[in-house]
Amino acid sequence: MEYEKKITLEGDLTAYINYRNVDRIYSLACDMHGIKEMRSHRTWIYNLSSKKKISEIIENKGEYILFEFKDKPIGLVCFSFRVSYRPLDNPGEIITMNEWEIGGLLIHKDYRRRGFSRPLFKLAIKRLREKTGANKAYVIVTGTFNEISLNEARETSKGVEKLCKELDGRIIGYAKDSYGPVYELNIC
Repeated sequence: MEYEKKITLEGDLTAYINYRNVDRIYSLACDMHGIKEMRSHRTWIYNLSSKKKISEIIENKGEYILFEFKDKPIGLVCFSFRVSYRPLDNPGEIITMNEWEIGGLLIHKDYRRRGFSRPLFKLAIKRLREKTGANKAYVIVTGTFNEISLNEARETSKGVEKLCKELDGRIIGYAKDSYGPVYELNIC
């Protein structure tokens, strides 16, 4: 089976928990984000940039959640066990921790700004808590890829940043390559 369980949510939304079809995850990511953007070096942050990366996340107890609206795949999110970032006090250094990261939040370009990221993000938090017992998670928000603009989220990632702020996330550093903010969330 391609997934562990299927959950029907309100408003014609369906979630496939622990979705494991690597080829389909990658194909959907390319469709949702656009193939040109997926092949860009910048999309690795989404944990969707290659089949190899997707396989590694699944093999290391990470998980993908596929989100459908009216039977059409419109979103993906994952959590994985490894976080790398630049600390606030020394952006030249890179810290890597064995902690849980919620990442790869991707909504199909035709469905953005319609409120779909919130339930997908919250479901990922709930699932991470249930599966791992984690009481905190880290969220790397994609930045502008400009070292001068430390801590600035790129336009398409501002919704994720807003969700982190609403959940009282604390900024602990900058994304390794994109220089966007990295949030620590209490998910108890």
